[in-house]
Amino acid sequence: MGRLSPHAIDTMYECYLQGWTVRDISRRFGILPRRAKFFIWTRAELYDEILPKYGWKYYYDAMETELEIGEEYGYVDYGLDLDKMKRARVPEQIVEWTHDRVDAQRKV
Repeated sequence: MGRLSPHAIDTMYECYLQGWTVRDISRRFGILPRRAKFFIWTRAELYDEILPKYGWKYYYDAMETELEIGEEYGYVDYGLDLDKMKRARVPEQIVEWTHDRVDAQRKV
């Protein structure tokens, strides 16, 4: 299981604020609905509770640490590249088989 980047989590929260359902968000980002709910909840807590209390400097320091960890271990951002994938040329049908067909049923 990969880590989502802060940008992906912010995008997820923005989608939720625009009226997307948790199920649609989880499908878009390729994660479980519980995980989507958790990310939405953490962003709501960040923007509604933590930032008014601690300020933006705290947020920027935490984001810098998060990005350093991300550089070391990497992110897996499903869902952010959907528009790019839509524009990519996808084969519509297979016209040539490279392998022989295999009969999976055993004859008794």
